[in-house]
Amino acid sequence: MRLHVTVEDPRTAKRRKIQRTARIVVGAALVLVFSAGSVVGQGLPRLGYPRDVPLEQAADVIVVLKPHGRHSLHVPAIVDRVVHGDIVRLEKGGLPTMIVHTRNTITSPLEADVPVTLYLKEFRDGRGHYIIGVDHASEGGRL
Repeated sequence: MRLHVTVEDPRTAKRRKIQRTARIVVGAALVLVFSAGSVVGQGLPRLGYPRDVPLEQAADVIVVLKPHGRHSLHVPAIVDRVVHGDIVRLEKGGLPTMIVHTRNTITSPLEADVPVTLYLKEFRDGRGHYIIGVDHASEGGRL
């Protein structure tokens, strides 16, 4: 009976151990990221408001706006963006002087000449209103 013994270079053994550890850490990190991502949106209040408060009550102003152009509000930006359009109907509150999509926030995009209902909150300094919700009504809806 023959016995075969292989001697491995210590540097190679150390490298393999580091690679194995790195694979385990990366795998665990991926599991953590994907599992946390699926849980993050569950059970959280909408835009910082309690779940029991509907947008109609949380908003200071509700308007039906017909945007002048396409606004990519689903893409976060590092600056505040002013939303331009014609106010078709005022449903609650006073007429807003300026409608702003605040930086680092995400909501639905607005298409040109397609009316949408915007739920607005007034800035503390009174310089205008910011969007807290967008409602795209379907054909035959309330728009």
